[in-house]
Amino acid sequence: MIKHVTLWKLKEFACGNDKATNYRISRDMTLEMMKEFPKLLHAEIGQGFTEGKNRYDLCKIFTFATREDLEEFLHSPIHAKYKEFNDQIREAHVVVDYELEE
Repeated sequence: MIKHVTLWKLKEFACGNDKATNYRISRDMTLEMMKEFPKLLHAEIGQGFTEGKNRYDLCKIFTFATREDLEEFLHSPIHAKYKEFNDQIREAHVVVDYELEE
């Protein structure tokens, strides 16, 4: 199994919405995306509740069966459509991809 983890700092205001609204929109888009890309096996989405310099507002953990499935997802039109909105609402993000040892 492959895990794709992203942590985001959201802008206070973007796309005409406050941070909380954009979190909900992004979460709902992720759930919809799972229907469109069946190789995305699971998505865990969490909203951070603490604030500070080293804190993030949103965490997404995606699960794929293989590295190839992750690469296919990252280069798909589905991801591109989703990324377009998300690039506008976040001010920073970090990513880690790893393989679960069995």
